[in-house]
Amino acid sequence: LTPSPPLPTLRPTSAMSRASARPPSALSGCNTVARSRPTSGAPSRPLSALSALQGSLSGDDLPSLAGDGGEGDEEVVAGSGEFFLAQIVGLMQSVNSWQVSLDSHAVRANACAKACTLLSAQRANLFLIDEPGQRVVVPSSSNGPGALPAFEVPFGRGIVGTVGQRGGCVRCASVDEEGLHDDDFDQYPPEAPRCRTMLVQEIRDGMGAPFAVFQVFDKRPPSGPGGGGAGEGGGGGGSRS
Repeated sequence: LTPSPPLPTLRPTSAMSRASARPPSALSGCNTVARSRPTSGAPSRPLSALSALQGSLSGDDLPSLAGDGGEGDEEVVAGSGEFFLAQIVGLMQSVNSWQVSLDSHAVRANACAKACTLLSAQRANLFLIDEPGQRVVVPSSSNGPGALPAFEVPFGRGIVGTVGQRGGCVRCASVDEEGLHDDDFDQYPPEAPRCRTMLVQEIRDGMGAPFAVFQVFDKRPPSGPGGGGAGEGGGGGGSRS
C-alpha cells in the first residue's frame, strides 16, 4: 500500500490564534500613503515599529516627539536603544492585545497612554479598521454612566480616514497646511483642545494585515510664523453612531 501524504500544516485564522502565534503588532513605514498588502504566508516584521517611530522622533516637523530637549530625553532616545525598543515592544503588545481582550476599552486606553508617554505627546487615539464598513472606528467606551458613543471616520475622509483606507503614515507639522486634514474627523474628541501637529500611522497585526490606525497629537506648536498651539480652541464635530 502507498502511504498517505502528510497532512498540511494549517495556519491560524482567528484573531486570537493570530495574536498568540505571531509577534506583536508592527507599524508600517512612514512618509507614504500607499498600502502594500503582504502575500499569503509572508513573514511579519515585528521590529518595523522601531524604525517607523524613530523616523518620527528625528523629524524636524515634530520636534517635541523627541522629548523636551533635556539631557534625560536625549539619553533615553539616542543613547539607550534597548530601553527604547522595550518601550516600543510594550506599546505594540498593548495594541496587539486589543484583538483578544474582553475589555477592549481598557486595552485601547492603555495603548494610548503608553504612546503619549513614549512620544511625549498630548493625547492619542486608536481607531479600528472596519474594511467591510469602509471606515475606521473608535468603539464606544462603555455601557455605564458617562459612556462615550462610537466615533467613526469614513475611508478617505481626513488624514485618519485616508490612512485607514490606504495605509502608511502621515506626519503633519501644521494641519492648517495639510490638504487631507478635516477638523470634523481628525480632531477627536471634539471637546478637546484643537491640535495642529499630529502623526497618523497604520498598524498591522502579526500576520501583516492592517487592523488599526494610531493618531498622536503633539504637545508643542510647529516652529515658524503663524504657528498656533495645542491649546487653540475649538474642535471639529465628527460622525458619531
